[in-house]
Amino acid sequence: MTVLLQVSKISAGYGGQSVIRDCSLEAKVGGAIAIIGRNGAGKTTLVSAISGRLPLMAGGVSFAGKAIGKLPAFRRSRAGIVHVPQGREMFARLTVHENLSVAAHADADSADWDRVFELFPVLKGRIHQLAGTLSGGEQQMVALARAVMRRPSLMILDEPSLGLAPKVVELVFDRIRLLRSTLNTTLILVEQQARWVWEPGMVDHAYVLVDGAIVADGRPEDLPEDLVHDSYLGKGRTG
Repeated sequence: MTVLLQVSKISAGYGGQSVIRDCSLEAKVGGAIAIIGRNGAGKTTLVSAISGRLPLMAGGVSFAGKAIGKLPAFRRSRAGIVHVPQGREMFARLTVHENLSVAAHADADSADWDRVFELFPVLKGRIHQLAGTLSGGEQQMVALARAVMRRPSLMILDEPSLGLAPKVVELVFDRIRLLRSTLNTTLILVEQQARWVWEPGMVDHAYVLVDGAIVADGRPEDLPEDLVHDSYLGKGRTG
């Protein structure tokens, strides 16, 4: 598969202090990668540097063959990178329809709406409901649906299970798996619950982040179990 995203030795952080250092990774067209590591390892910092929410201190990012490391977040979004952050970041006082309309691609048409309702059928019955009155799982689906409406080439999902009950998490990941199988969208998954990284059909490749540095990468099933156990919340594959 063709490489869509190339991240080369990037460093980034806050207040002049680096949180991630010399991180390199790649994502291929239509593929899915995971970034795993314990809380505070720098996972959100890394994906924020990729999407442009956080400036680079060093290194470079290329997307679809073009250097984008100096572009602001809105320019990267226009290029096709959509970041679904922790906390979902939706407009609580707007309806589901209004939230999706605001996020929609400039050329969005009925096919885009049909695609969203096929992936997230529960939203069809909530379309005129205020987003702030939805359950946590429904709000996460709105966040994912907003991303789909933008027709992304690369979708970054940062902790999609955060704050959700176990049964709701299963439903959300079922939708993510369906999204991957039906759209030719490249995925970057940051996930606190380790077991989802090993679910069949979820990701092709995983990067292990420890104290701001990538210490290993490979197919999830090929990663050293002791390394994963030590670096991923101390729980290994059972997350």
